[in-house]
Amino acid sequence: MILRAAIFSFGIYLKIWFSSFASRAKTRTPLSFLRILWLFIVFPLLMGAQGLNWFFLVLDELLFPAYRNTQLPKPVFISGVPRSGTTFVHREFAATGSFNTMTTWEAILAPSVTQRKILRLLAKLDRSIGNPFKKTINLAVASQTKEFNNIHAVGLDAPEEDYLSLLPAAGCFILVLLFPHSSHLWKLSNPADLDPKTRQLLLNLYRSLVQRHIYSSSSPQKQFLSKNAIFGAWLPYLKKMFPDGKFIICIREPQAALSSQLSSIRGGVDLFGSDREFKHFPTEFVSVYTNLFQALIHFSENTSSNLSILDQQILRKNSQEYLQQTADSLELSFSKKTLEETELQETSESAHHLRADRVDLSGFNSEIKKMDELYQQLLKDAPLTTGESISD
Repeated sequence: MILRAAIFSFGIYLKIWFSSFASRAKTRTPLSFLRILWLFIVFPLLMGAQGLNWFFLVLDELLFPAYRNTQLPKPVFISGVPRSGTTFVHREFAATGSFNTMTTWEAILAPSVTQRKILRLLAKLDRSIGNPFKKTINLAVASQTKEFNNIHAVGLDAPEEDYLSLLPAAGCFILVLLFPHSSHLWKLSNPADLDPKTRQLLLNLYRSLVQRHIYSSSSPQKQFLSKNAIFGAWLPYLKKMFPDGKFIICIREPQAALSSQLSSIRGGVDLFGSDREFKHFPTEFVSVYTNLFQALIHFSENTSSNLSILDQQILRKNSQEYLQQTADSLELSFSKKTLEETELQETSESAHHLRADRVDLSGFNSEIKKMDELYQQLLKDAPLTTGESISD
């Protein structure tokens, strides 16, 4: 199965790459020098890295087949609307030490058990001589990811969105910044539009990757914690796959969330030369957000328990009490004292993530009005934590 998944995934990547030269794609994203550089130099390196990941994923089947028996009791999924505080909530929960969550290096550099064992051995050797390699890598990551700091700060050891581990299967939505013409990548935000075979492949691989993560972890007994803002429309599928899962949905007033999202990706779009006039991404993201709000309402209406909804406006004013209320409603095991400690550690970062950067959305008034109606409906129908008990 894993070999078929690898072959299928490389087919998707090659289709995306070849479609970059189609007339429709070139009209939308002209083949500038910068684009040619990405397509002919960086993309082959990306493919090589994913080929290496697949090699080790296959090797896992031979060396560590027991990972498939790993159980995932009551996993916690943080999702909702991008730029609604999901990163802040994720890192606050992760910082308590009560959960098991993927870090950046695990999601991107080592999705397999074999890779993690190798890298941990190398890290141990590096520590014995003062961490020169780790310091060099951290500096390199900081310099190469500065355009993405508006999305959220990147660090190798920081809790990270585990959908990045789906890069080998072209299942990571962030790739739209490089390939905005790809219908496959845009459909990742609304899996109902995906071909059923592709959707099931991604779901099966995701479960497999989480099992590998827990299996290779030093604390496999801890509850798994996932955060993927773009997974909002995937929640029904995740609920079916993890029936005892717990779900935290973060939402935010649509215009503020959307404008902040567009502002945060502008640097990446410029970096990849994928929308010089920045006229296509706003239209696409209006559609993405509308679908997300609709999907979240549907999920909320069909989920009677193990669901908590956080409104970002209340989260900004009362994060400590609001997060404690969420933990209590979902029976998550950590104390208010721990929250107070982690909140102090994360103060500057949370301010960064909950910042409301603005872009002009005057051309989408009717769409935003529709989204606002969905947002208000979602607040009204929220089955658990809606913040009524939180004072202004």
